[in-house]
Amino acid sequence: MHYRVYICTGPHCGPQSADLERAFECAIAAADLADQVGLRSGGCLSRCGRGPNAMVHPGGVAYVGLDAASVSAIVRQHFKDGQPLRSHTDSQG
Repeated sequence: MHYRVYICTGPHCGPQSADLERAFECAIAAADLADQVGLRSGGCLSRCGRGPNAMVHPGGVAYVGLDAASVSAIVRQHFKDGQPLRSHTDSQG
C-alpha cells in the first residue's frame, strides 16, 4: 500500500463514516488503485464540526468537510497525481 486513509469515526463524524468509506471504496476502485490505497477506521481526528473527516498517510494530510465529489477529487489528485486537494485540507494540529 502506498497510501493509508484513516476515516474519522468520532462522535460527530461517526454517523457519516460508512457513507464516506463507501465513497472512498468506489472512487478507489474506479481509479484502479485498490492495491495502492488502504482504508482504516481512525477514531476521532479532532476536527469536530468540520466533518466528515479523513487523514491520509504518508504525509498526515487532514481532509475536512468531505462528500462523494471531494473524495473522488482526492483520489484523482492526491492518489493518482501526488498532489493533496488543498480545497479540503486542514492544517489544525
